[in-house]
Amino acid sequence: GNLPFGLENSAVEEVFAEYGTVTDVYLMKDRVTGQDKGFGFVTMSDEEEVAKAIEGVDGSFFQGRRLVARVPLAKGERNTKKAPDTSDPLKRLYVGNLDYEATEEDLLAAFNEKGIEVKTVYVARDQSDGSSNGYGFCSLPESLFEKATQEMTGYELMGRALKVEEAAVKTPKKRVYIGGISYDTPIETVETMCRDYGEFSDFFMPRNPENYDDENGHRGFAIVTYEESVGEKFIEENQELEVDGKLLTVSEARPKGEAGAPRQPRGPPPEHPNSSKLYVGNLSFYTPAETLQSAFEEFGEVYEVYMPQEPSTGSSRGFAFVSIAKDGAANAVKELNDAEVDGRYIVVDFAQPRGEKTGGGGGGGDDFDSAEADDGFGGDDEF
Repeated sequence: GNLPFGLENSAVEEVFAEYGTVTDVYLMKDRVTGQDKGFGFVTMSDEEEVAKAIEGVDGSFFQGRRLVARVPLAKGERNTKKAPDTSDPLKRLYVGNLDYEATEEDLLAAFNEKGIEVKTVYVARDQSDGSSNGYGFCSLPESLFEKATQEMTGYELMGRALKVEEAAVKTPKKRVYIGGISYDTPIETVETMCRDYGEFSDFFMPRNPENYDDENGHRGFAIVTYEESVGEKFIEENQELEVDGKLLTVSEARPKGEAGAPRQPRGPPPEHPNSSKLYVGNLSFYTPAETLQSAFEEFGEVYEVYMPQEPSTGSSRGFAFVSIAKDGAANAVKELNDAEVDGRYIVVDFAQPRGEKTGGGGGGGDDFDSAEADDGFGGDDEF
């Protein structure tokens, strides 16, 4: 259990093959959404190998996650596992000044050398190319916090002295929906209005696919992400906000699929004479269109992002189509294919019209196939 997201059976088999002959690997998925559930079952050739595998795998780290391995309970058998011990809660540490080649395994070994048991290790990576950002995080029992900060601060790892301190608590965010914006109102006007009210961490105002040539062509709404208190105040104080003679709708932006959420266009982005359509696969089900918009805009103008949804739940299906300026499309495929986005290594390729043969398997959206259709997301259940 506690498997990383998006694993293939072969990766799990490789872990257990060190302890004997693996005869079967079965990774659990949600029946409705097809999402990985983060746990599975491994069958080995005999009980002695099973015992060795449990001893070797349980508590070991794999791709930054501490694995759980145990013999599954028989059907109908009660789980007598004790409730988690809350007497020594976990604390999160920030680890800075990492060498850019340092991995989770390197960081784990450094803490182990000092006799400090960490529960999780994570090295932050750039979403565009997967390279290290030079810092990471780990969680450990609160009783070890003081020892860790004292003994690991200044610890030399791969020639660099680490900076170790308590990780900052994430500030709660509030996403604000602003609708009814006049098509004559420039995007810059809306962005400046929002910035004058308070600093925001994200501003998203999608372009109008029917008005590509107008640099201010938009779809009449924006989504702005503020700190929670600022966002709530913005909503409360702007219920009668008027811009360019139009009374705007201001409310909390709701997740896709909920009533009142901005509607997403149906079908892949429409054709534009100067655009290429790209397929993006292996997405986390929680990656919003805004994240893809920001990533692809580094390579050219993005005309539209389309994320197919499950009709029954309104949740993402784990892939998307991006319509981007032709002169930046090839570079976007080269640089973003296999880049890490929200913990998943995404697949980026040119989308092919349905019916045309591609270099790979199954397809994606409503009118287009992709070279790959690798989607899904996992969780932290038991092995």
